[in-house]
Amino acid sequence: MEDIFDFVNPIDFRYYGRNEKLKESLGKYFSENARIKYQAKVELALVKSLAKRKMCSQTAVDETKKAIEKITAKEVYTEEDKIKHDIRALVNCIRNYVSEDSKRFIHLGLTSNDVINTADSLRFKEATFEILLPELKKRNLEENKMNFSEVANELRKKNGKEFLAKHMFDLIKKSDSENFVLSGLRSPEDVNFLKSKVKDFILIEVRASKHVRFHRRSNMDPVRYHDFFKRDEQDLKEKGLAYVLQMTDAVIHNNTLNLKDLEKETVQVIKLLVNQ
Repeated sequence: MEDIFDFVNPIDFRYYGRNEKLKESLGKYFSENARIKYQAKVELALVKSLAKRKMCSQTAVDETKKAIEKITAKEVYTEEDKIKHDIRALVNCIRNYVSEDSKRFIHLGLTSNDVINTADSLRFKEATFEILLPELKKRNLEENKMNFSEVANELRKKNGKEFLAKHMFDLIKKSDSENFVLSGLRSPEDVNFLKSKVKDFILIEVRASKHVRFHRRSNMDPVRYHDFFKRDEQDLKEKGLAYVLQMTDAVIHNNTLNLKDLEKETVQVIKLLVNQ
């Protein structure tokens, strides 16, 4: 029987390792077994897409589906030890279970990051819909940003102010992607933790007037005018957003930019900061 106190990651032994129900629910999305299973799902989705376009047979799809049900994290790690590449190890393991004709369609045209980022997006999305949203309904809370924030605040109170940053950092470490964008940092504890752990960490404030932000937010997340500004004050005073704003490396003014222009502006600012 495993001893959780032999684990290195505090998330495993302090935050949920002793809660079997929580461990089981989160493990389906955030464990190493889950990470590999979700990446395998991406490989299967590719083969399905090729079959839909008549580029491979349904047999290849069926074989790939059976293959990803068989592979284990242990198997993939053993292969990675030999070839020193995690995604290639996953691909090799899947190919071991399919016919010679089907092997060529596994990972066809994909990069490692295509698999990693798509799998991460899928598991985060499913965790939100299958864990977080049901929890909000269980508490009779509406599915909006304010209530998401309340649940996050409870996690911080229970597990420490750096809990969410630590969790995000753990997810970053498990990915092979070199660059990450984190949105919505409001706690100086989160920022300080990430600065201490992430090389070339850059903090950018995207600034817009209250009225512009209210208009944009109300289109995505219906909220009353009074509640919106009340949440603003809570972010500034209770979460420490005022201190975070003093820690930024750059400011982008966003009263008139659309998403495409904002993305371009952000890339330019990051390039300037990195090359300083």
